[in-house]
Amino acid sequence: MNYSVAHAAKVCPGILLVALCFGAIAATSPDLHEYVNEQFGFVLRYPGDLVPGTTRSDGSGQEFHTPNGEFKVFAFAIPTGGNPRQVIARSFANERKMFGESVSYKRKGDTWFVVSGVNKAGLEFYSKAYANSSAVTLLRITYPHSQNSTYDPWVTLIEKNFTSARKIPPSHR
Repeated sequence: MNYSVAHAAKVCPGILLVALCFGAIAATSPDLHEYVNEQFGFVLRYPGDLVPGTTRSDGSGQEFHTPNGEFKVFAFAIPTGGNPRQVIARSFANERKMFGESVSYKRKGDTWFVVSGVNKAGLEFYSKAYANSSAVTLLRITYPHSQNSTYDPWVTLIEKNFTSARKIPPSHR
């Protein structure tokens, strides 16, 4: 094939535009890191700006936070055994009780729930949980409400990339 300079001039701007668009998309998508909890089988994907913090001594989860500590994510699982619907109902009630009247959003399904709001100290919170017959997996996120324009996109990204625990064998409970 023989392409003229005029043809190349028409094609190249289109290619350049596509390349610039993909570059812009890549630049706005945060670098996601992944925490895999082998014991309970859940996965947390989180922005690379967060640093690992406290790990639970029993290996059931880990906390991640911004370097200044104002944004915190904690993902963990608790062995439960029993009916997932009963487990999630109890966990949902406990979460609502813990946050009290600060809860402004709450939704519950048979084996999951979400609770969020802003407490009196101005701390925004988001909790999400899944239950199966062996464990309840929880995701808790907190950050200053005054910074919600910065951190709300992170909350959405993290919660959409959080996968619940698989059933764990009785030997690991």
